[in-house]
Amino acid sequence: MQARSIEQVTQESRQFAANEFMPAMMRIDTLPDAERGELADKFSSLTGLSRDFIERANFRVDLDRFQKELLRSERRTTGRLDSRFKGIDRDAAGESPDSDPSMNAIRPPYTAAFNAYVRGELGFKTDTEYYILGGGVSSPWNWNVANGYADTSIRMKDAMAKNPYMKIFMAQGYYDMATPFLCCRIYRISDESRPDASNKYFICLLRSGTYDVHREKVAGQANRRCHGIYQ
Repeated sequence: MQARSIEQVTQESRQFAANEFMPAMMRIDTLPDAERGELADKFSSLTGLSRDFIERANFRVDLDRFQKELLRSERRTTGRLDSRFKGIDRDAAGESPDSDPSMNAIRPPYTAAFNAYVRGELGFKTDTEYYILGGGVSSPWNWNVANGYADTSIRMKDAMAKNPYMKIFMAQGYYDMATPFLCCRIYRISDESRPDASNKYFICLLRSGTYDVHREKVAGQANRRCHGIYQ
């Protein structure tokens, strides 16, 4: 698996999720032992988790447990915004990571750089607390959704139905576990009943999350995808 490109692994994972995993989960409790074992082996191969852990979790592994379990033998955790970052928890036996190592690596330098710029170069000074990622910005949000995930797909489709010129650009990261890439593709597929759907949605997969779109290579890739929206 390590010898394959990220694009190849992504494609194999997508096919496994749609064609094998989801159908099997419809009858996971009655799945024959042989099929259950094959499913666990494939799941393990694609995720790096042990077959034993996958089966004990009954094939339902949430993100926190994945971050904690993947590198548990090394006493390390993986990042959420960027899973290439590794972290160290004070308790290696816990069920979820103490924090997001990618967030820990990003926040301090970005905060310092922003403060230096606005205070030093722009001469802007304030006692108001500035939130780099989340914090006071996201916590008061009212999702208007009870007992479930926030879902704006219906409202978005309604807006697109009213505005025929509206187009959607979706940027995702291969290593970004905060916004799983396949979710956007499922949303797009669900709107294929529109005759012009293929020209309305633009999905761009980046090496990292959206916080890094300023980098020349990454920004160039995103700009090329955005160019198609305005044509």
